[in-house]
Amino acid sequence: MAENPYAYMSADRGEVGTAFLYRTTKTLSRIAGILGHTEAAERYRRVAESVREAWQTEFLTPEGHTREDTQAAYVRALAFGLVPEPTRSATVERLVQLIHDAGDRLGTGFLSSGLLLPVLADNGYTDLAFSLLLRRGTPSWLGMLDRGATTVWEDWEGVDEHGIAHESLNHYSKGAVIRFLHEYLVGLRQAAGSARWERFDIEPHPGGGITSASFRFMSPQGRIQVAWEIANEELRIDFTVPEGSSAHLTLPDGTSTPYPPGTHFAFCPARMSAIRWSHDQSVAGGHRGRQPGV
Repeated sequence: MAENPYAYMSADRGEVGTAFLYRTTKTLSRIAGILGHTEAAERYRRVAESVREAWQTEFLTPEGHTREDTQAAYVRALAFGLVPEPTRSATVERLVQLIHDAGDRLGTGFLSSGLLLPVLADNGYTDLAFSLLLRRGTPSWLGMLDRGATTVWEDWEGVDEHGIAHESLNHYSKGAVIRFLHEYLVGLRQAAGSARWERFDIEPHPGGGITSASFRFMSPQGRIQVAWEIANEELRIDFTVPEGSSAHLTLPDGTSTPYPPGTHFAFCPARMSAIRWSHDQSVAGGHRGRQPGV
């Protein structure tokens, strides 16, 4: 019997849909709370919690493994907060094992690639996140550049070795990795509970042999600028806080300091970057081939 070309599209995506339903209702609860609609916020919170419980019952084993057992499923579960705290470490370890089993290559797709590196960094595997970011070959982001890409492709092999194009050659989904550069490499993110960047955090994560990074952002309060550089075994960071905002800087040595509006700078030993953010040092040999994922 011929292979059904629509089998992938028609497969049961209950794990994916339920996970996104949880994130959506949880987000609606937060929005309602910010707008002062307390009853709606509580209603959406209850719905979100019931969806979370249903997801755990249907798609998570008591050991903390997802029934899909794919990189994408673990990334989604960890990013959305679907995993109970007692089994979270087992879930993280299984994700990392799957990455190692794939030759230290990503196996995520359209919906989860943008979440992969933040999930790894948030769970102590910043080195592995940078290893994936800077990989070449297929699948990888730099592999696209090596094949002449000027935009991010929908498919990891958007242009194959024969020069034949596949799917969209200008797609947002895998380009969502830029979030990792903004929020982790540069280290800029809006503070929890802030809605208009009146409060933001700066917490750079140097790694991957990268020795400098900079970013400018026009927030609702005004221009925010962050730039850091490693030179002479020292990390220097310069940043601008606009009027109407305040910033909280956390350096790789653990120093944490609030800052008012203005232009500021700070230093710390560069070696502390490697000490604080290092967790997993193993890098296995890669292999070619497509990595399915959602």
